[in-house]
Amino acid sequence: MDYKEFLPNLGLAKYVECFWTMNSQTVIGAEAKPVRVLPDGCIDIIFDFAHSKQYVVGTMERPLLVTVTGNVDMLGIRFKPGGSQPFLRFMARDCTDKRVDLECFWGQVGSELFDQVIGITGANQRIAHMEKYLRQELNANSALCPYVQYSVAKIQELKGKISIKELERGTGICERQLERKFSKDIGVSPKAFARIVRFANIIKLAQSSPSSLPPNWTHLALTHGYFDQSHLIREFKEFSGVTPSSYFMSDLSKTQAAELG
Repeated sequence: MDYKEFLPNLGLAKYVECFWTMNSQTVIGAEAKPVRVLPDGCIDIIFDFAHSKQYVVGTMERPLLVTVTGNVDMLGIRFKPGGSQPFLRFMARDCTDKRVDLECFWGQVGSELFDQVIGITGANQRIAHMEKYLRQELNANSALCPYVQYSVAKIQELKGKISIKELERGTGICERQLERKFSKDIGVSPKAFARIVRFANIIKLAQSSPSSLPPNWTHLALTHGYFDQSHLIREFKEFSGVTPSSYFMSDLSKTQAAELG
């Protein structure tokens, strides 16, 4: 499986986290390996050229285990949290933990774009075509919600260790108002988003540990705002589907490349 990420141009950098491609060819007799897709707080648009499909993957609150078989030829747009709104203009909560046909948002334009891109050779050329379309969609109404963007930045800066009260003080609006704005732009509550960010940071830190040493889960728990190790394990299992030890002892942690939402 060949998975690659590409940074967007500067004109799209405030909206798009990255473009990504995934490719593989069928090998006769090869065993299909699962890809564990974990929540990351993002929304993706995916063009599946091998199966003639294009769809939106909403923000995820639970894991997804995908077994990839046959030829794979995908191009994805991963939006920054809240960054999809100018292009999809939707209630993000309606797509949380769901895969929705792109036609529901872009109508015939999505199919036309698919037909144009599938005929282009090379990832960079395909992405350039996609970027051109996205730039054309930006207009005077493409401003991102300042309350959501401030909150996302603070949550990411503090790696999820922030209270809703702190976000209320920083934004000047109440928890209920902030929840409504998060529901529209991201698809989960501020508290849920903070938990996802904290989980993603735990994954990153544990993966950076020397392979000869198991991660110190007690230390990670106490330094990342969990009550104790048991709390970390429960939340890790909620977002990954397995315990931390099981995750890092398996090949699944190595096949996590396709973060589709």
